[in-house]
This record gives sequence, C-alpha cells and structure tokens, in this order.
Amino acid sequence: MRSTLLTIILFISFSLSAKELAIMSYNAHNLFDTNHDKNKNDWTYLPLRYPKKIENCKKMRSAYRRKECLDVDWSDKKLSVKLEQINKVINLDKRPDILGLVEVENTIAVSALMSKLGYSRFVMTESPDHRGIDVALMFNETKDLKFVSMKEHVLAGNSSLNKPTRNILEVEFLLDSSLKLYVFVNHWPSLSNPDENRVNAAQALKSRIDYLSSRDANASFIAMGDFNTIDELKPGSKTHPFRDVLLKDNSLIDIDQNVRSKLSSKKRLSMAKGTYFYKRNKEWSLLDRFFVSSNIMDNGKIRYIDNSYKIIDDRSISIRYSKTGEYIPHSFNHRLEGKNRVGFSDHYPIIMSVKY
Repeated sequence: MRSTLLTIILFISFSLSAKELAIMSYNAHNLFDTNHDKNKNDWTYLPLRYPKKIENCKKMRSAYRRKECLDVDWSDKKLSVKLEQINKVINLDKRPDILGLVEVENTIAVSALMSKLGYSRFVMTESPDHRGIDVALMFNETKDLKFVSMKEHVLAGNSSLNKPTRNILEVEFLLDSSLKLYVFVNHWPSLSNPDENRVNAAQALKSRIDYLSSRDANASFIAMGDFNTIDELKPGSKTHPFRDVLLKDNSLIDIDQNVRSKLSSKKRLSMAKGTYFYKRNKEWSLLDRFFVSSNIMDNGKIRYIDNSYKIIDDRSISIRYSKTGEYIPHSFNHRLEGKNRVGFSDHYPIIMSVKY
C-alpha cells in the first residue's frame, strides 16, 4: 500500500513540475529561393528571365517536368507569399519548440523562413539531391533546451535510377542540463524509387539509433519527416522499411500506429486519414510520421504527453476535392495569386509533445 501511494505521489509531483516540448514535422513543399545554386537542377523555381533558365528547362527529359519548368515564373514576391503561408501553417496549433522541415533548398531560403517564424537558430543538410532539396531543423535555445551537435548521414545504395536522395539530419539536444534527446529529420527516396532504397534509409537510421543507444541506454530518440513509405510493398520486394527494419525489435514506436490502436472505432474514424492525398488513385497515405524510442512511451525521463499527437488537417489549409467530396491538403500553386487561393503544401504537418 505504501509503495503504491509513493508511486502516485511521485507521479503527481513529476506531472506538476514537468516541462513540455512541442515537436512538429512539416513538408514545406518546394521552398526555394530565387537564385540558381551551382550544379543543382533548381531551374524550375527561378524567374523566367533568369539567365539560361529557358535553355535548361528545355533540356529536361520528362515532358511534365519540362512544361512545369517553363510555366513557373518564380519571384521574390511569390517567395514572400510562400513564407507567409508556411508561417500560417506553423502557427495553427501549439507553436513548436522544435520544427523539422522537409523540401527546403538552402540556407538562404531557410534563413528567410526562420526570420518570418521567429526562431533563433537552425541546422540543415547539404545533400546530393539533384534538385537541391534538403531537410532542416529550427529551434530556440533556452536554459532547458541546449543544442549539442549535428551530423549528416549520407544514404548509400540509391544510385540505381541515378537519383541520389536527401541526407538524414541528426541533432543532439540536452534537456534540463542532463537528458539527451536525439532528433532525426528524414526525407526518404520517393515512391518512384525501388523499395530497396527506402529499406537502405531505414537501416541507416536504425543502425545509428542502435549505436547511440548502446553508448547511452538513457538517451531518447525521435525520428520524423517524410518517409515516403506506404503499407504495401512493390511487386518483387520482400522487406518493408517499417515492419521489417525500424519496428522489428520494438525499440522504436510508431506514434500514429500507437495512438490509433488505443482509440475506439468511432474516434479512429474522426482522425485524419493521412498526411498526403494521392489524386491519381484517390487514396490517402501517411507519409509523414514520428518514430520514438520505447522509453519515451514508457517510463523514461522524457515522456510522450497523451493526446498530444495530431495530424493538423485544419480546414483553413485544406481544399475540397471535387471527385470525392473530401477535404485534402491545399497544395501550393505557383500559378495563382492571393493568399486565399495560392495554397500551402501537398502535405499536412504533424505535431506531438513530450514532458521532462
């Protein structure tokens, strides 16, 4: 009886004194600046009058990409609108203390966004992606949230289609002066690539987390981003990046899967179906995810806050899809003018919180 009472008292004491940390992941959908980066195929998101743009657009092999490149007249004004739209999305819910970003081009674009959002610091990758697409992490350092270090992890085995992918960004933080939290931002190979390439990414991520965990069993881990992974494998594939790699030994937990498994059928139906809607097949996909170390969902010193996870599918950043009647992410459309028409992203953001 005394033991039970003591446990209750300690739990209440921890809950009352705990600090919170909100974490968000968002695919910003082509956040480019208005200048050409050397050796990058970023011609689509440049002004039409930019030197050699038309010439390089016409060289694109894909008819779709070629037409898109010739249609887009990117400008400082459009970039400004893009930044305003991202700002609106990020501030729809609880403002995140840590913001993971996918599909951002370079430090110029990310710096402009950081100024708009009011963060004091960011780190990002420099990937071999042909278009110059990278991932970034924004945050405000405080006495309770200290930046320690960052690393980039280059993904091997993605050259079969001559499509090198984005590096995985690893950032180490120290919470409350003593608690290690590692955050990984991911943008895995697109679904046009073989499943093998996403398996390679999963293995790289899992191996790194296992290594760090072996060095410090008390460390906590959060992996987030656009994993470009669906439940079904492509014909001929035998290994699933999630089931057979990341989640195989239960050391990592899929937050969305964990949350949905505990809901009633009625409440599950009320949740957003996914973060991305594929119009060609009229189907939802959960491409954006949080994977956390099991100690975050158990009795670790950094703990998941119940009911804090959500897919932010607010109507203000959605558009009604005429063929199904449902609301889907309002994708940013460079051809339109006006904040009410131009859209935001083809992905919804996801958010969760921990206490420590």
